[in-house]
Amino acid sequence: MIAHTQAHTQAHTQAPTQAQPKTDTPSYPLLLADIGGTNARFAIETAHGELQAVKVLPCAAYPSLEDALHSYLHDAASLAAGAHQLRHAGIAIANPIHGDQVRMTNHHWEFSISATRHQFGLERLDVVNDFTALALS
Repeated sequence: MIAHTQAHTQAHTQAPTQAQPKTDTPSYPLLLADIGGTNARFAIETAHGELQAVKVLPCAAYPSLEDALHSYLHDAASLAAGAHQLRHAGIAIANPIHGDQVRMTNHHWEFSISATRHQFGLERLDVVNDFTALALS
């Protein structure tokens, strides 16, 4: 027990042998989305905590996530400053995320994260389970 406690204390007090990665700083504007089985909610964050062009779209009205996103971005271009300059996006989705291919369990949409990122000219597209997004907030 003492050896375990000493090893535990040593592991937590020694300096790391590698430099810790730096936390990414958000690059505004950011496209934010919360995708559920019934509705897709979109917004553009133009500065920390400042949301513009908030819109809820019914998932059933669009054949795919990409179609809903195209529709949203078309409308957002006139509603949010810098919407046409989006390079970073985050999507929280009510679905497990395992790898690049996402197939919704509560709706018929499926998509490739990398293909969607490329299609919309994004440098970064983070897709996480909605509970993960809630926990990170």
